[in-house]
Amino acid sequence: MRVASPREIADYCDIDGFEHIQKALDGGRGALLVTAHFGNWEVMGSRVGQKIPMTVIARPRSNLGVDAHIEEVRRESGMSVISKYDSAREILGVLRKNGALGILPDQYAGENGLLLPLFGQLTRFEPAPARLALMGKAPIVPSFGIRREPWLADGRIVATMTGLHNLNGKDYDSREEAMLAGTRLVIDELEKIVRAHPAQWLWMHRRWREEDDEEGRRE
Repeated sequence: MRVASPREIADYCDIDGFEHIQKALDGGRGALLVTAHFGNWEVMGSRVGQKIPMTVIARPRSNLGVDAHIEEVRRESGMSVISKYDSAREILGVLRKNGALGILPDQYAGENGLLLPLFGQLTRFEPAPARLALMGKAPIVPSFGIRREPWLADGRIVATMTGLHNLNGKDYDSREEAMLAGTRLVIDELEKIVRAHPAQWLWMHRRWREEDDEEGRRE
């Protein structure tokens, strides 16, 4: 598979809201780009990586050949890759070097996830973005690779940054309360973008589960 050239990526993907990333980096604590399996997140990461050093957190695939190929494509497209199973020190090191760190937290988080409503129904949500933002003192920048419509006539991507949110320095009673607020913020951003473009959210497994709903009723 041929990797698109930098010029092709730039022609295919516009950027809207890069000033939010720049403002975060101006603070010297890095930028935590929170996105989702939505639109074309890979092209968005490649486009942002043309402007600043970009690292993405990814889960290794069980098929080693496929995993190696995807990582090679990402690197050639301007992104560095770090495993979600690497140490917190290594992951936080990206932010402490004032880099941009991308994370996709919209997968079902399992029993260690926070039980919170997504589109009105309880599910387990990944608290990692809020935890990293608090530990690294980095602002959260919601970022999405939105496909322009109509797809068949256009189909290009707009890498869209919707704002900047800083969890640090706010008056929370505890770190747990801050992490909960940060996770709810991420959920709110996901709900907004999916409501605006529902056909672009790629989802193929059980995001909502009966056992979570039952536990919520017991609480």
